Amino acid sequence: MREGISVADSIYYPTRSWKESLLEKQDIDPGIFEKMLNAIKEDFRHVNSILAIKNGSIIFEKYFNGYNKYSLQNTACIFKSFISAAVGTALNKNIIGSLDERIADIFKNQVPDPIDENIRKITLKHALTNSTGLNWRPPEYYSNPDNLIYDDIRLAFELDVISEPGRVFSYKPDPQILVYSLSHLSGEDFIKYVDANLFRPMGIVDYQWDPGFNTIEDLRLTARDIAKLGYLYLCNGTWEDKTLISNDYIAESTMPQIWADYPEQGDFGYLWWISELHGNKVYYSSGFGGQYLYVIPRYDMIVVVTSRMDKPHPENKLIVRNLIEDISVSNKNAVTRRGWPVEKSLFSHYNLTKEDKGRLLDEIRNYFYQERDEQIGYIASESLLEFFLNTLGKYIYNKALDDVRTWFEKRMEDLESDFYAIYK
Repeated sequence: MREGISVADSIYYPTRSWKESLLEKQDIDPGIFEKMLNAIKEDFRHVNSILAIKNGSIIFEKYFNGYNKYSLQNTACIFKSFISAAVGTALNKNIIGSLDERIADIFKNQVPDPIDENIRKITLKHALTNSTGLNWRPPEYYSNPDNLIYDDIRLAFELDVISEPGRVFSYKPDPQILVYSLSHLSGEDFIKYVDANLFRPMGIVDYQWDPGFNTIEDLRLTARDIAKLGYLYLCNGTWEDKTLISNDYIAESTMPQIWADYPEQGDFGYLWWISELHGNKVYYSSGFGGQYLYVIPRYDMIVVVTSRMDKPHPENKLIVRNLIEDISVSNKNAVTRRGWPVEKSLFSHYNLTKEDKGRLLDEIRNYFYQERDEQIGYIASESLLEFFLNTLGKYIYNKALDDVRTWFEKRMEDLESDFYAIYK
């Protein structure tokens, strides 16, 4: 069993409200969050809120741009992790028998004849891992009210198949199939089901979530209520005296199920991304505009970032990454939880020392100042460095290997000639 917070350790649940704790009581240097706050003010003015929770207590909470702890904020695609959790509750209640159930069997009375055999193979697990292989139509198609698919699985059955189910990750509306299926199997409207079996048990009562293909993802929650989903997963699916989701489902959801290449590159679970931050295994949910819900089991920690939805803002990940890096460096005695092996960080992969990294960041900042008359902060320069390493680094690295191989082959030819020259 993968460790999170044990029921014995977690006698407190924030059903009514979150507790608050001083950073010093959590053995965290307040200077770490002061540094983060300064970076947000300098480089991340689009951020609306930042919330950090450790050991079940709020340790840091700041709001910007007119938002506050009562503001309902658009979660964007974070809603998909809530759908995954809803599926977990249905499994726990035996509404869903298995994730291997085929969609065509669930909706056997609505299956057209003939139907593509690959569509017959699609299971709930394929929908959870965005790997159904369906070629979903562009979003503008569903702006026509006649084409809404919120309560009509038949439109999904009519789609073309571009890959065998389970083979290829595709960032498409596959989770919509879970909405159909859960509504059909439970006999309830999807949002009413989620309200009764997930939201209300956790004390989430103030939210906005409207039905329809274009608005099912328009879930609006407070930052504090977004964090409750992360806490439920840290608590292995237990809330108060009830098991809402089984620990087995939590474990499967947050372990790699398929490799994804868009909108991020990395491992993907059941509508959760899986990654590592400074050697700490993490899982997170993300949404357009830089909305993030991070869960860091090693530190029993949750971080929520919400942001203006004017553009993607993937750089918001740097806020969390740098925060966890600083906490890791300052808390060397932290024990790694079982099942979360320590891995090398991004910069370690390229053998960058802290000093080398610092010099590169200074050079980037100096370049922008000298050549573009722009002043950028260290967070922004680090975002650029990461971009260069991820895009150009591998090409430069491979070119260097090719050059070394060419040099080595030439040396071997010379060595062979020298060898035969002394042959008797």
